[in-house]
Amino acid sequence: RGTPSEPSKAPGISYQVDIAAQGKEAYDRVKDSFAKHEPYALIFMDLRMPPGWDGLETAQRIRAIDKEVQIVLMSAYSDYDQSELAERIGEPDKLLYIKKPFQTEEIKQFALALTEKWNMNRREKDRLILTNRLMRENNFLTRHGHGTLEQATKAILTSFMSFLEARAGILQRQGAAGWEILGSSSAEDAIALSRKLPPALAAQPQIQNQDKDGTTFIPLLCEGFRGHLYLSGKG
Repeated sequence: RGTPSEPSKAPGISYQVDIAAQGKEAYDRVKDSFAKHEPYALIFMDLRMPPGWDGLETAQRIRAIDKEVQIVLMSAYSDYDQSELAERIGEPDKLLYIKKPFQTEEIKQFALALTEKWNMNRREKDRLILTNRLMRENNFLTRHGHGTLEQATKAILTSFMSFLEARAGILQRQGAAGWEILGSSSAEDAIALSRKLPPALAAQPQIQNQDKDGTTFIPLLCEGFRGHLYLSGKG
């Protein structure tokens, strides 16, 4: 999207940069990316952007869409003081005001620090969401008794699929005659996933995530039971 900047010379650091010439264009980009669940982490914005919306109005409209994005306002003039900007835009802990002129190294430091702050906040939010979901699933299993092994394995599989937002999954147990499917999201999934699962994977008792094809392998080892969950299309 937009015009990418030159790659950073610092090892391991790169940014995807979009450029907007006016406030309305910046607002539309933020609105579109937020709707696609690809929000921006950081916005550098001039307070004066004639004609059209100035930086204050643009920041207010953007903040109404996205409460988490880090915003840096830049100006060579004293149109507003920092307390007024913070009050009118909101989320003062995610708002920074800097005066022109500034050095390139300052912008690089701001970009690194603020994008990392955004990443940390997002990771913490994701952890909280996943923890709450896991607690709900655990409470469900605790409240509902399961009279048969089929019911229990189906509940376990459903819980893991819900927790990882997977589209399909199977739960297999190793018996004397080989691997036995105890539960699956559907009959078609049972056949497809059992064929897709590499034999070497089932022999390794450790969790393995394949981000490339969206699969997760989870071994189940307890009280003489040896099996695993194999999920695909995970979130």
